[in-house]
Amino acid sequence: MKKVFVLIISLLLAVFAFTGCGSLFNCGNTTVSSTLMTEKPWKNDYNYEKISYKVTRYSVVYSENKDGEQVFDTDKTVAEGNYTVTLGTIAQDIKESSEFKALCENFEFSEYFTDNISKSDSLTKTAGAYSVITADYSITYNDEAANGDYAGKTDSIQSLILFRNANLMPVFSYKKADLQASGITYTAIADYVNGVNKFTENGKAAADVSIKENYDNELLYYLIRSQTGIESGTGTTLNVHNSVETGVYGKEAVNVMAVNVDGNSYYVNGIDADDTGFCKEYLGDSVQYVDEEEKAKREEEAKKNGEEIEVSVGYEIPAKIVTVGRNTQNRGPSTTLAYSSVDFTYYGNVMKNVLLNITGYEVDTEKQQISYMNMITISDYTIIQ
Repeated sequence: MKKVFVLIISLLLAVFAFTGCGSLFNCGNTTVSSTLMTEKPWKNDYNYEKISYKVTRYSVVYSENKDGEQVFDTDKTVAEGNYTVTLGTIAQDIKESSEFKALCENFEFSEYFTDNISKSDSLTKTAGAYSVITADYSITYNDEAANGDYAGKTDSIQSLILFRNANLMPVFSYKKADLQASGITYTAIADYVNGVNKFTENGKAAADVSIKENYDNELLYYLIRSQTGIESGTGTTLNVHNSVETGVYGKEAVNVMAVNVDGNSYYVNGIDADDTGFCKEYLGDSVQYVDEEEKAKREEEAKKNGEEIEVSVGYEIPAKIVTVGRNTQNRGPSTTLAYSSVDFTYYGNVMKNVLLNITGYEVDTEKQQISYMNMITISDYTIIQ
């Protein structure tokens, strides 16, 4: 049975009851405000950041612990894939940039973008005012009988968002999915310049929906990464537009996302040691590598204390554990994020709060139990194109 890499398993299992109803949280007798950092944590001389992740989907099994409580653990790997996120800051006047030219020429949405976004006078000419994030996600189900109709199928999702650096407000977002396992394809566009959401499912276009300016779901993890609350260990709520749900429901879907930060140091395991890996290049001696000898030592010490643990071999990176979920009554299980507490440094460049791990869950609605766990774990990081 494969153990979860994030060691503080109680945080992964919990479905948190968020209490905040705005950007101000009361912590004892002190009110703490979570705001956007003035200097964004990904800023660097290269105007670029690329993070690669390994995606693993597990089935889960339940058992009873010594206190008689139902707990679950990962059982079998049912699918694997990759997730890559690239951020590029547009260093000059946006309309004179190669990034802007690419948006007008090189994507499926380029005709729409050229006709409806590029000619707008609302785009500022200030150098460095905008950034573009592109994300590419794919996962392939194991070709085995246990996966049923999903066996051998691949689900893929691509997304892109153009946003303002100062306040992280979106200008334009695009999402395209080819979900072979379920036979669904869709595209979604959120055009914040003209206030319109466009959606197509399985080739059939839905009616356009009028939308207002809000944060965009495609930027959520970077939005959380940029909160001052992630440093102070507090939380916030964020209003986030979801272009897919807007298209499906035929009305604007803005979800209130509750974000809760545990500022204490936890650790993410499972990255192999090598001479050229990003850990040594960006983290150096600031993180510890646990080898087989250290693993055996820790497990033996735990055994002497009456505990049974399984320590993973790999780098241990101090992390801030963040839970995020819908701030509604029937929100389902939250997603757990681990952001690095250790700065990623490279020749004078300091990048903060790099996302190390995403853990999400899928619930069997009949049994009212979590049936699958999806884990996305960092495998590479670079600021060099």
